[in-house]
Amino acid sequence: MSATGQVRTHDPASQCARILRVLKKHRRITNVQMINMSVLRGSQRIRELKDEGHVIVSQRVHGGVWEYKYGGHRDDTERES
Repeated sequence: MSATGQVRTHDPASQCARILRVLKKHRRITNVQMINMSVLRGSQRIRELKDEGHVIVSQRVHGGVWEYKYGGHRDDTERES
């Protein structure tokens, strides 16, 4: 949500919107996938999505590989735990 209390909508071509589409479809994304999508500061985009209320769990897989799992939006009535 924005400071005015409204849900933020992203430009469909924005990095956040592209990441969110993958998360909603596949329920997970890695930092390697984000790099392949030309998102070079993926962890920052994930932080922005979390700040908007999206429930995303970060987990280190191995080495420098991180996986982000999507659990819905905090305001969703049927959200994954």
